[in-house]
Amino acid sequence: MEKEQLEKLGKLSRQEKFEIVQFLWDTIAKERNGISFPTEHQRIINERLERIRSGNGKFKSWEEILIKYKPV
Repeated sequence: MEKEQLEKLGKLSRQEKFEIVQFLWDTIAKERNGISFPTEHQRIINERLERIRSGNGKFKSWEEILIKYKPV
């Protein structure tokens, strides 16, 4: 994408930018079959899903997460 095109995007209203982002996410989601990611990531996901299925998954409430990662 050319710099001029990016500058035009930067001048759009906030609502227009959200609409473009939503459109892009939707198109990415439709094309995701061609996306590859490291096998290590898939291994971690599989391990976590297995813990959930077996009843050994550990979860935190949203409040706990907010407390831990509260901006300083």
